[in-house]
Amino acid sequence: MDNKIISSFIVLAILYGKPEKILAFSLSLNGDATGLNDTTSIAYKSLEQSCLTALRPVYDTQRGFKQIRILGFQSGSIIVRHLVIFDSEDAATNDEIMSAVENTVLNGNFSIAGYGVLPDSFASITLTTEEIAELGVDGLCTAGCGADALCNLTTIYGVLVAQCVCADDYCKNGGQCEVIPEQGPKCSCAATPFGYYGGARCEVYASQIAVIGVGAGVGGALLLIIIILVACLCCSRRISKDDIESLGKNIYAHPNEYGQQNSDSPQNNLARASRLTGSEFNYLKGELTTFQEGDEHNPNRQWNPTMENVPTKREFKLPRPKVSSGEWDQNRSSAQY
Repeated sequence: MDNKIISSFIVLAILYGKPEKILAFSLSLNGDATGLNDTTSIAYKSLEQSCLTALRPVYDTQRGFKQIRILGFQSGSIIVRHLVIFDSEDAATNDEIMSAVENTVLNGNFSIAGYGVLPDSFASITLTTEEIAELGVDGLCTAGCGADALCNLTTIYGVLVAQCVCADDYCKNGGQCEVIPEQGPKCSCAATPFGYYGGARCEVYASQIAVIGVGAGVGGALLLIIIILVACLCCSRRISKDDIESLGKNIYAHPNEYGQQNSDSPQNNLARASRLTGSEFNYLKGELTTFQEGDEHNPNRQWNPTMENVPTKREFKLPRPKVSSGEWDQNRSSAQY
C-alpha cells in the first residue's frame, strides 16, 4: 500500500467564511489486528462501532466538536487511526485538545472493546492520499455543498484545505459566486454603466432606460390610483352631506302647512288662500266683503287690545318672516285688481 504522507495533519474545510478544523490521531490497543484488514468483515464493523462508542464522549467534551470517523486499523497490536472534526471558530487549540484527550485515554482506566490502551500510544498523525480517497472529497466538506457546487481540495502552505466551490462558469456575465452550506451556490450579479444583470445565474440583462421606465410607470400608476381614490372619497362625502341637508329640510314643517284639527283657524284659512290658483282666487274675489272701521257687522269691531292685557313675565316666540314668490304673488296681484 502506498503510504505517501500529506504534509500536515490539519485540514480546513472553508465553507462560507466558517472553516472546519479536522485533526487526525492514533492510539494503540493491546490486542491482535488479525482479520481487521477487511473493512466489510464482522470483526472490523464490530470494533469500529466500539471505537466510536468509546471515543465520542472523550472528544465531545471539547469545544466545537462536531464529528468523529474511524480511518482504519493497522497491525502491530491494534492501531486505531481516526479523525475528529471541529468548528474552527469555537474549537480549542490543537495542544489543548491533545492534552485533554491524552489525560483521559492514558489514565489506566480507559478501554475499547475490552482492550486496554498502551501507554504513550496516543499521537497526532497525518492523512494519506488513500485515506482521503476512502473518505471521499465530498466527505471532507461535512456541511454539504448543495446542488451545482463541488468540494475542492487544495494545499495552502502545507495545509490541506477543503472548500465548496461553484461549478465552472456557474454565474454568468462576471457574477461572483459563493456557496451557502446545504443550499448551494448563490450569485451576486454585477452592474455596468448602462444596465444591470439579474436572475439566479446573472443571465438576465436590464438597461438603465428600461429600469427607469418601469419605475416611472409604476410610480405614475400608483399616483393615478391615489387621485382616483381621493376623488371617490370626496364625492362620497358630498353625497352624504346633501342627503343630510335634504333630511333636515323635511323635518321642519312648511309655514303654509296646516292640520285637520286647526282647519278653521285664521292661519289655516290664509294658508288655504295662498294655495289657490288664479281662477279659484278670482272666483272667491267677488264674495269677499269689505268692512268699515265703524261697521257693526265688522267681526273685529269689539277687539280693542290694551297693554294691560299683555303678560309681562312671559316669553313670546315670533315666527320668522318668510318671503314667498310665484303663485302666491300672482294670486295676491289678481286679488288687488
